[in-house]
Amino acid sequence: MHDVTPTSVGVVTIAVVMILNVVFKFLEKMKEKQDGDKSRGFNQHDRAKLYELHKMHDRVDDDGVYVWHNRVSLEKSVVKLADAIEQLVRTQDVQLASFERMCDELRHSRRAPTEDVQ
Repeated sequence: MHDVTPTSVGVVTIAVVMILNVVFKFLEKMKEKQDGDKSRGFNQHDRAKLYELHKMHDRVDDDGVYVWHNRVSLEKSVVKLADAIEQLVRTQDVQLASFERMCDELRHSRRAPTEDVQ
């Protein structure tokens, strides 16, 4: 039989402790994976930030549109379009007034020579 010495018992004990340490770390990682949040590295601070981000993105305005969906560019485009249409209407009013004056002058100029002849 083999002689059991304190050195051999110590070596075997250290080897068993090291193996158990590796096994327990592996089992702890497996448990964290099953927990979900821990496997992604979420701590309490990360969870609070995620909840805050969710609350911010979950808000809607009176029309039911999410607040984070910025509609400012669309509103600016509509305002610019309305200004352009208003400017076109003013231009057409000026053109119409000029056209009416030209028509009146043309009618008046055609009548004038016939009145002089008579």
